[in-house]
Amino acid sequence: MTLGTRIAALRRERGLSQEALGELVGVSRQAVSKWESDSALPDVNNCVALSRAFGITLAQLLELEEETAPSRELTQEQLEMAETIAKKYLESLPRPKGWRQRRKWPWVLAAAVVLVLASVTAQWVRDLNRTVSHMTDEMMTIQNTVSDAVEQQVNAALQQVTSLVESFDYTAVEVNLWENTATFDLNVQLRQRTADTPVILAARSAGETVSVQAEDQGGETFSARITCPLSDAIDFSLTFQIDGENRTQTVGQAIQMRKGYSLQPEHRVLYTSPYMDKKLEKGHFPKGTVVPLEYTVTFDQMSLLTGPIYVNAQLGVFVNDKLDHWVEDIPSASVENANDTYFSMYWRPEVDLSGLDLKAGDQITLALSLKDSYDRSLSQVLWRGNIDEDGYIQEQTWGEEEAYPPVEEARPK
Repeated sequence: MTLGTRIAALRRERGLSQEALGELVGVSRQAVSKWESDSALPDVNNCVALSRAFGITLAQLLELEEETAPSRELTQEQLEMAETIAKKYLESLPRPKGWRQRRKWPWVLAAAVVLVLASVTAQWVRDLNRTVSHMTDEMMTIQNTVSDAVEQQVNAALQQVTSLVESFDYTAVEVNLWENTATFDLNVQLRQRTADTPVILAARSAGETVSVQAEDQGGETFSARITCPLSDAIDFSLTFQIDGENRTQTVGQAIQMRKGYSLQPEHRVLYTSPYMDKKLEKGHFPKGTVVPLEYTVTFDQMSLLTGPIYVNAQLGVFVNDKLDHWVEDIPSASVENANDTYFSMYWRPEVDLSGLDLKAGDQITLALSLKDSYDRSLSQVLWRGNIDEDGYIQEQTWGEEEAYPPVEEARPK
């Protein structure tokens, strides 16, 4: 039985409503309802008040007496323990003449019973302490959660009151991959400012800050176009004067801009049976030993590019990190339409391993090399396997975005 169900049962036994119990304890009816539904726990002071309201002890409210309080009568197991202690004690004593062991027996047994009872009582006290400690931890957790929520609300309210800005928005206008820059239109509406004081809008990206003076659009609204380095975290801020003092405030952030225009290959192995059950014989795998792959290269937000983009892809087969051959019929792609917002090149090659000269212990690597018209390149492992001593391929794990320098070194210039 949970503490909430015990509170509800005791309240009904005494014919109290939730509102009446709340008045006795000094809390609202809603608080009592939350306790009884176990959605909240009463703190220590409330537990004491509840025990008084119900006319019971705190231990009875927490069901400590029913579950862990020691009984006045020993169980059979405890009696056997006491008897064993008494016997061992008597056996360890010297036996002077005229002393009969049976005369000692009742007293020693009584002492052993006292020891067992003391042990049981000590255990009960430890259990009680653990229960109280657990309740204290639960209450601290609840109080910390409530405190954090209140702190967030207070901070939000303070920021709303002290903010220099009524509203802010930005629009990405252009991305130039040759210059690695991004251009934005910024618009900000101020709460107040000193008349004829310039409003400066700035963008900080890749450790560089670019500032421009905003144009007054009327109604405390200002706008500016700004070009800054392309990165995945671009912070926007404004600066102007109030009462002769410069005031600066961060007003927004553009994130993941660079990633949206980066080479983003994704790949997977479709199934393993075409190569996992094949055995190496006389240095070669039989026909049909293929690794079926699937990969895509995607680009986002293509409409912002200043010109078309061309991507060349090559897939190399390497044995012990040395190029054996390039896989033929690898598609390349060109994006000519600047209005496209998304582009993806897709390919499902089946890489044949039967033509390789191999031996036990060799490592085979299939690696992708990409290069685009902006002279950006990327290499990535698509699959890797080792030849075990029995001549079978054991697929090896690798990082999802693991670069592979040998493919770049072997690529034709």
